[in-house]
Parts: sequence; C-alpha cells; structure tokens
Amino acid sequence: MRRKVLILIIFALLFLAACSPAPDPAAAVTQYINALAAKDANRLSVLSCADFAPKSQELLDSITSVEVKVNSLACKTLENDGKNASVRCAGTLNATYNNENQTLDLSTVTYVMVNQKGDWLVCGQK
Repeated sequence: MRRKVLILIIFALLFLAACSPAPDPAAAVTQYINALAAKDANRLSVLSCADFAPKSQELLDSITSVEVKVNSLACKTLENDGKNASVRCAGTLNATYNNENQTLDLSTVTYVMVNQKGDWLVCGQK
C-alpha cells in the first residue's frame, strides 16, 4: 500500500513539474514568438509584462491580416541575473500578404526579460 502511495506521489510531482512555467528566459521568448505568429492575444498577454502588453497588442494588430510562419527558431539567453535577462533568437518570421512575401530576421532583435514571481516575461525589445 505504501509503495502505491509513493508511486502516486512521484507521478504527481513529475506532472506538476511538467506544467510549471519554464525557468529559462529563452523558452519564454520562444513561446512569445510562437504566440505572435499564431495570433494568440491571450497567450501574448500572459507572456508580456504589464508595461509591454500594449506594444505586444500593437505588434499583433499589425499582422492580423498577414499569414505569419516561424522558421528555424532558436533562442538563447545572453544575460541573466535572476531578475532581468536578455534573449536573442536565430530564425525568421515569414509574412505573406496578397502573395507578397517579407522576411524578418529575428537575430536583429534582443528581447528584454523580467522575472515576475518566477515567470519570465517579455518586457521590451532592443
């Protein structure tokens, strides 16, 4: 009986660990870029700090009628002091509107991140 309870506790802990937010700022930026491409306003809001949320919405509004695809996305944390971090990504966002294609090189943007209550949030771009 004790063995079954112990096994259940271990599985519950593993499940909770899998559901918790990624402690890595680069993972949060990856989620942010994918949410932007998917035009997921709710997810963008969750992944943005309060000060940057209007800018995230503005970015989303600018691509509402554009088909956006993420290609070869790989983000890397450049600096991380536990409270603030900066992240840069490789890859591109490919946008198509009326058969016109544009490519945005993601390596030209550095994402400014803040850690709020254990969650890394996008709080700016350089």
